Amino acid sequence: MIRPAKPNDSRFVWEIRYNPKININALATEVVDFSEHDKWFKKKYFDNIRNKCFILSQKTKNVGYCRLDERGREVFFVSIAIAPSYQGKGYGSVLLRHSIMKFGVDKNIFAEIKVSNMSSQQLFKKNNFSIYKKNKDIICFKFKKEKKLNVAIVGAGRIGAFLDKPGDRNILTHAHAFTSHGGFKLIGFVDRDFKQAISASKIWGGRAYHEVGNLFKNERVDVVCVATPDDTHDRILKILKNYPLMGVMAEKPLTNDIKQSLKLGRDKFWQICPIVVNYSLRYTPGLLHLKEEIIGGKYGTFICGQGYYGKGLLHNGSHLLDLLSFFGVEVKDFMIVDKIRDYDPTDLSVSALLHLKGGGLFNLTAVSARHYTIFEIDLIFTNGRVRILNGGQEIEIFGIIGDKKFAGYRRLVSQKQIKTGRLNQSMYMAVDNLYNAIVKKDKIVSSVAGAVKVHKLCFSMQKADI
Repeated sequence: MIRPAKPNDSRFVWEIRYNPKININALATEVVDFSEHDKWFKKKYFDNIRNKCFILSQKTKNVGYCRLDERGREVFFVSIAIAPSYQGKGYGSVLLRHSIMKFGVDKNIFAEIKVSNMSSQQLFKKNNFSIYKKNKDIICFKFKKEKKLNVAIVGAGRIGAFLDKPGDRNILTHAHAFTSHGGFKLIGFVDRDFKQAISASKIWGGRAYHEVGNLFKNERVDVVCVATPDDTHDRILKILKNYPLMGVMAEKPLTNDIKQSLKLGRDKFWQICPIVVNYSLRYTPGLLHLKEEIIGGKYGTFICGQGYYGKGLLHNGSHLLDLLSFFGVEVKDFMIVDKIRDYDPTDLSVSALLHLKGGGLFNLTAVSARHYTIFEIDLIFTNGRVRILNGGQEIEIFGIIGDKKFAGYRRLVSQKQIKTGRLNQSMYMAVDNLYNAIVKKDKIVSSVAGAVKVHKLCFSMQKADI
């Protein structure tokens, strides 16, 4: 997790900055007393809002910092340090790249590095910096500025604009994610309810529009975010094909019509224009790490599992099925157990026994959203157990120990609970993936192909008889 520094981060920054293994590569190596540093830190980053300091943390521990300090009008110099125990693991690139993304890719950013500091030179070269000038002691690097992409949000509803507000710790809306990312400029909202668009614009900035056509007549639009009801996605995506877009973010599901989803999947336009379908669990840091552990075999072979959801198989159940696929757990066939209508008459919530390609069973259970909201997954492996709780916000890991009372028996015990970063990072990470897919041609984590795949499964399950 990368976050803006707080005043109480002063000591962490001081300890890292003057660690002997780091200080040896600094331009100024004289150690400053903490009390003096603390006064400087608070004045530098909290009295002057133009300077920025970001902190990278892994679980509960701080890993490093990245400072961007103004020297002259609109000229910033970056200073970055990673704790010695975390060096060589890629954290430097993550921290540098995301700090600049949050700060603004259109800024004049420089870095001064000792000629002898080869590892830092490689770090900056790898992250879009090039040599600006140098002498016998110091190399000055300059960031290759990128233009901000103009983004408009179609759909000024809760997920588009109103679940949070600027400055909130958690990023719950598309508006918050795009305005938090230095690579985008939010230029407006489109909504048939013009008052909604106006309200959203007052909170997040940009202009309000009643229809997509007027937006494109009045603005240069690079990216559009589709955050409208499920049954409107197809219509809006068809309209967007008429314009020279650089990318699209669309709420899941891709459409609510399997024929249209299949058609979109074959459409050459969407094979050229990057589109992120917001299956947000794929962008949750804790679940990304869990995927690596599962596929890497940490928990052994998958045996069986259980999942609970409500509010429509396509609307919400597809999240669960998509996450299973993300973990490498693929459905071979299924037996329908029950169907309930708790959301949309055209999108029933389905309970089914899933037979998996690698062997094993998964019991998918629909719980009516009229009672309460639930989204949980329980995965049983040969070497442990993993529970995903609270809508993907938490993970509980179980390990195996010998039973002290009954010799020869082994049992599962809860070993740790992990916050996944779902609320404060998933939406931002999806936006960042879209930006890098456009600018750097990165692979899209939640693609049209994946969305079509899970839609086909949902369609088959809803059409099947009990």
